[in-house]
Amino acid sequence: MAGAGLSFRFLVAGPRDDTKLQFIDMFARSVNSSVDRRVISTTVSVHTIKVRSSSGPSYEANFIIINGGDPFDVRYETDAVLLCFNPTSRRSLQCIQSEWFPDVRQSYPKKPYLIVGLRWFDCEQTPIMGPVQVARERGTMDLPWELNNPPASFPYSECDIRVQEQVLVTVNRAISLAMHSR
Repeated sequence: MAGAGLSFRFLVAGPRDDTKLQFIDMFARSVNSSVDRRVISTTVSVHTIKVRSSSGPSYEANFIIINGGDPFDVRYETDAVLLCFNPTSRRSLQCIQSEWFPDVRQSYPKKPYLIVGLRWFDCEQTPIMGPVQVARERGTMDLPWELNNPPASFPYSECDIRVQEQVLVTVNRAISLAMHSR
């Protein structure tokens, strides 16, 4: 999907939990690569994965993980924003809607967004919330872009972080958004 020698930078933001790291680790495993991790601060880290393939394109994916605090004092060079949450947690969804999205939108108003539901799937035991079910069906999620205006619709992707194919689909969708914005 990406051209040879390309580099992509993704800002990965959302409530503090381990799913963002597990998502990146699964992506590295799915492309048979390792992760170079650099800790920038207690709330920011950069994870680089070099993707090489004899049958396909080579590229580098850099994931800048933001985990809380006041991370938007510093702007990071990014091609797209992945706004992550747990699709089975009403609190997690409310957190991205009321806290994360307004801050990210203000700092990165012209970047493409991908709303990502990251979880360990256990559908029989964990109910899916109504807004997430609608997003699944439409492939988009509505978030309030500006006060007193209708919500804007953003691409939505959901994946089980244990399933390589689902993680690859999500990263490829982010790459596609990044390429269309260049």
